[in-house]
Amino acid sequence: MKIRHYIISGVLIIADQLIKILVYINFFDPHVYIEIIEGLLAICPYQNTHRGTIFQLFDYTAPVYIAVSLSLIVFVLFIVFYRYTTLCVFNWNKYRSLPMKIFSMGLAAFTCSIIDNAFWGGSIDFIRAFDTIIFDLKDIYAWIMVLFTIFYLVVWYVQYFKLPKEMRKEYSRSLNFLKWIKSGLPMKPADDDVMVVSESD
Repeated sequence: MKIRHYIISGVLIIADQLIKILVYINFFDPHVYIEIIEGLLAICPYQNTHRGTIFQLFDYTAPVYIAVSLSLIVFVLFIVFYRYTTLCVFNWNKYRSLPMKIFSMGLAAFTCSIIDNAFWGGSIDFIRAFDTIIFDLKDIYAWIMVLFTIFYLVVWYVQYFKLPKEMRKEYSRSLNFLKWIKSGLPMKPADDDVMVVSESD
């Protein structure tokens, strides 16, 4: 993981929290509604005290420890995903930085979520779109992370299925998930023998 990706995550986290502080101090009122683009985009602060989209769907206000614990569990799973995807593209010439981009956005999103639940009492959303959806910068980071992930999966599968059948079998064996877990979740092959997926345009 290059240091610049941690720096990017740090800048995104600071931006999210600074804007929330400004919104809370200057605009945090249930009746504040600043229209930017009519019917499309507006500033409308709202605090989601349910501490999570899932909890909001069931109109349940989760205790802080549950919300933070859930975020940490999901983040651990995200780290596993990041390390495995990094291994899968270790010998690629193209798209090798995609897992790091996914990690940067994910780290920022998860960290902001934990801060929101632990210190704000719930996410302070302030961007309203189409008069129905309300979100914050953290949500944008998460959406970008999802888009990067979808792009990664599409590219990986396209390149993978360009390989001859026997090469696909060998490639799959070299990236056996359970064997990888037992070996300690390495981000690169022990002997650099992971096959290179063809990266033709």
